Amino acid sequence: MRYYQEFNLLSKPLFDSGQLTSQECDVAFMCGFHPNNCSDLLLRLITKFLSVCGKRAYPFKDVFQTTHEVFADDEDPLFHASES
Repeated sequence: MRYYQEFNLLSKPLFDSGQLTSQECDVAFMCGFHPNNCSDLLLRLITKFLSVCGKRAYPFKDVFQTTHEVFADDEDPLFHASES
C-alpha cells in the first residue's frame, strides 16, 4: 500500500503534465517490485488478464489489486499467528 501511495504521489504530476504516458506509468510501477515478487505477480496477472499478455504492460491499478490478492496473507498478522 505504501509503495502504491508513493508511486501515485511521484507519478501523478508527471502524468498530468504529459511527461509520463499511461504505458510508461504501467511499466514503471511494475519495475518497482522485487524480482521474486514480480514472478509471483506475473503468474497471477497472466491468468487474470489473458488479453493483455505480451501486448503491453499491465495497468498499474490491476497490478496493485493483484498484489493484494497475492501477498495479502503475508501482511496479515492473524495469518502469521495461526501458523505458530
